[in-house]
Amino acid sequence: MTEDELTPAEQMNRELDHLEKVDPELQEFAKLRGIDASNLQQKVRDEEVRQAVRDYLKTITFRPPEPLGGTLGTFLAKPLPPVQYLIEGLHGDGHNTVITAKFKVGKSTMLFNLIKSLCDGVPFLGKFNVTQPVGRIVYLNYEMEERDVQRDLAKLGIENTDGMVAPVNLRGVRLPLTDDRAQEWLIEQLKGVPGGVHTLMLDTYTKALSQCGIDENDNSGVGQFLDAIDYVKNQAQVANLFMTAHMGRADHEEGEERTRGATRLNDWQDVGWIYTRRNGGPAFLAASGRRGINQEACEIQWNPETLELKATGQTRDSLNERSRRTDLREKILDAFDDDIVRLSKNQINQRVQGRKAAINSEIDTLVKAGILKGHGRDGGGPYSRSAGHSGPGTTPSAGGVDPPFPL
Repeated sequence: MTEDELTPAEQMNRELDHLEKVDPELQEFAKLRGIDASNLQQKVRDEEVRQAVRDYLKTITFRPPEPLGGTLGTFLAKPLPPVQYLIEGLHGDGHNTVITAKFKVGKSTMLFNLIKSLCDGVPFLGKFNVTQPVGRIVYLNYEMEERDVQRDLAKLGIENTDGMVAPVNLRGVRLPLTDDRAQEWLIEQLKGVPGGVHTLMLDTYTKALSQCGIDENDNSGVGQFLDAIDYVKNQAQVANLFMTAHMGRADHEEGEERTRGATRLNDWQDVGWIYTRRNGGPAFLAASGRRGINQEACEIQWNPETLELKATGQTRDSLNERSRRTDLREKILDAFDDDIVRLSKNQINQRVQGRKAAINSEIDTLVKAGILKGHGRDGGGPYSRSAGHSGPGTTPSAGGVDPPFPL
């Protein structure tokens, strides 16, 4: 009988036959180390058995993909559905999306708002239309205390509560997804959900990875974990995945934020959401990925009573530009010692310092707003501060409250 004709169990037994007698080299090695040769022989045998068992399990759990066949022409001729989005502009149907944010910015709250949108079919963040899919949502909660999840979901007032399976609370419970038994258990559970599962949510990546004994900086280990996620999705026929992840504690340049740890995660994701919050200021959500997803960082407001998140329509760039222009206008007005002083544009530029074109543009804006007065031909320079504008960036009002600069 050839080696290929042996069953996996017979192959395993043959591989172990050579260990029945103590190897002379092993005896010599044991003598040099001052340990019992027979005991060492048994330890080697045990390790060989464990390795053989792992190899054997791989042979019986392998599920081959579709056989090779056809040509590029037949592949391209297959009916191609139109581009579909679960969340317009943020997540393509069938994608894996990673939501990255710093500690306690509100990753779980973002997921809970997404759950409401998908269950009730309402726009996500009040702005992004959703396609209400067939099937249910399963939420794997690795991090939060069960009662906190219950309170937070109740606050959102979800109407179609049948659209989601009760949260799977894994805090203090082990579900190492790189383990074959854990994978098969989860696959069986997902396939058993009435109506099927269209979206799996995993909160958080770091905790799920830790349960597998994988360091978040280990690219090889992270790759195995992500392969396990894809395997579970495929076997359970789950289309979509949302997974929260942590950003490093260090400050990042705007637009340069990324997930903490191994870069393998960023390579794997179809779409990445970056959820940031300025110190004591507004929060912003940006997204980029496949199917042309490229959402500029938009401002997000949070209602602490209802936990509802809303996109305001403002972007981070537009707010930064507004702040920059406001600061520049205040510097221009500060250049005037009093309402009597008259300054030309060149004199204002010398006092303010900065890009000449930007300063001159803001001077013209202040003249149009009546905050500066031009004494030259057609309202040109020299300029003075209009009477009654005692402070930078203000115009008098009947109610005693000065409105901000016009934009």
